[in-house]
Amino acid sequence: MMKHLLIFILALICFQTLKASNYPGYIIDNQNNRHNGYVQMFKGFDKDIFLKTELEGTKKKIKSVELKEIGLYSENIKDTVIYTKHNAAEMLFGGKLKKLDEQVWAHQIYKSDKIEGYYAPSAISDVTNTPGGSTKTINEYQTFNGYIKLPQDNFIIFIYTKYGNGPIVVGGHKTMRTMFKYAVKKACPLIEEKLDKEKYKMEEFIKMLEGYTEFCK
Repeated sequence: MMKHLLIFILALICFQTLKASNYPGYIIDNQNNRHNGYVQMFKGFDKDIFLKTELEGTKKKIKSVELKEIGLYSENIKDTVIYTKHNAAEMLFGGKLKKLDEQVWAHQIYKSDKIEGYYAPSAISDVTNTPGGSTKTINEYQTFNGYIKLPQDNFIIFIYTKYGNGPIVVGGHKTMRTMFKYAVKKACPLIEEKLDKEKYKMEEFIKMLEGYTEFCK
């Protein structure tokens, strides 16, 4: 009896994991063909994307370079999280900008005429909730890299890592503010004054972008 119970529990866990790693959604290829189904959660720099027509069906591998858009549905189609590909860069300590060779999948979380904000699933992200959760849930339980984009740039710049419900990294708040300062200081030389005053925390990434829009004329 105990053996059968254990097998049942293991099967249930496997089924939940299967559900948890796939979201109802779609992909659009470079020829503008749309394919609906279940998208296996991916990482920002993944070279392959996996799609199933049925949740328990066989997954199909599609190369990222063959795609232009990925959408993940939440409780309804209106709350779709849309991922597109972007050229990417990162700030090195000291303020030097390094452009990356690969494009990254990211979805926009903030936009003004001065700055845009993006999240890209990071290399250590995973989905722990079932399909059909809210947009907030999608963002809450995963690890994302936060990026910004300035109007004059054709790339997004990595600023910090959002760990969802995971532990906050020691020094992470200050590192986020420092990377942000490096990324925008040419566009807004007085931003350091604003950052020193507000001392934004990692969970206030969007608030920091709002502050930049208001402060930097």
